[in-house]
Amino acid sequence: MGTRVVFVPAPRLPAPAPAPVPPGFRGKLPEPPFDPEVARAASPEPARVDGARLAANLAQTIADLEAEGLEVRQVLPISSGAHGALHALHKDYQGQYSAGYGAGYGYSFTEGVLVVAG
Repeated sequence: MGTRVVFVPAPRLPAPAPAPVPPGFRGKLPEPPFDPEVARAASPEPARVDGARLAANLAQTIADLEAEGLEVRQVLPISSGAHGALHALHKDYQGQYSAGYGAGYGYSFTEGVLVVAG
């Protein structure tokens, strides 16, 4: 019998709801330094993994492989990454000596796991 490798994807939790405006707030909310729609479009889908569902899916995959007479040899996490960056030039300084601002982020998350059995 040969070696089998099975990918078990990590299910995602739903994205958190945006923070509500505090009750009785009468001031003006500050303007973000960038367009939030652009930031949302540049962001990947939520990267929060539903660990309980991943564990259940992994247990089922292992049970299926063992039912086929295979022995699990390794379980390896697979990580992916995402990043984004925003920048803009100051409206008054767009000549030879430009000024502006930028922001960026980067992170990794579990894409799933590989199960190696043989």
